[in-house]
Amino acid sequence: MRFLFMNIDNFLIVLLAAWRLASLLADEHGPGLLLERIRFLLGVHYITRDGTVVKTHTLFSALSEEDQAGCVRLATSEIARMITCVWCSSVWIAAALVLFILWFGQPVVWVLLPFSVSTGVIIVNRIING
Repeated sequence: MRFLFMNIDNFLIVLLAAWRLASLLADEHGPGLLLERIRFLLGVHYITRDGTVVKTHTLFSALSEEDQAGCVRLATSEIARMITCVWCSSVWIAAALVLFILWFGQPVVWVLLPFSVSTGVIIVNRIING
């Protein structure tokens, strides 16, 4: 009887990719601010230093970088709370990745490889630069 459906190499690729995808979803702007837009659509808003609630991507992108950095994140729904927490979203992302691998096999692992390599680069950067 076979208990493991993936070898250690594939497991590490999926592990690193799941963290990278969760981190992207929770914290990063993404190309063309795509991930920021998705978060706004799912109910993530920001409160500026002066107390203004920013509810749309257009208003947020109009703020200076300094003002954006000073904003406090406000999750207005359960989905928004889930996607702004790397630990929370990593559970659902990992579950989805495992299901995709069970259904589609090894090609999913190859698609995840760039995300895993990206995580490796981040780890090396943090080790070298502190």
